[in-house]
Amino acid sequence: MTILEARDIEFRKNGKTIIDVDAFHLYEGEVTALIGVNGAGKTTLMQILALLQQPTAGKVFFKGEQAQKNNLLRLRKKMAFVFQQPLLLDMTVRKNIETGLRLRGVSPQEIKNRVEEWLEKLGISHLAEG
Repeated sequence: MTILEARDIEFRKNGKTIIDVDAFHLYEGEVTALIGVNGAGKTTLMQILALLQQPTAGKVFFKGEQAQKNNLLRLRKKMAFVFQQPLLLDMTVRKNIETGLRLRGVSPQEIKNRVEEWLEKLGISHLAEG
């Protein structure tokens, strides 16, 4: 299943094309790396894909739904974005994960279930209280 799709994405700044991507697909269960030299536009592309930056041209779809001004906030609430520089609170790994879910209005029981599931999936259960 396609989770994220971008079509004909272009981003221009000061008359210069920073991003020019014909098509991008991210599928459920995949891990994707975005690699490039400094200034290549990796961060800008990630911001566009995370619906944090509007492209100059093109369309972004999240789970088949086109991102538009009237649904950006709702779609963003269904996404997660990991920043290049970690933004961790002075808490355990478990508490940092729980905080993000709590801010999204997830129930305490669901938070517990999701945190346990992902700590295990990522192989970091042993780091949960550190």
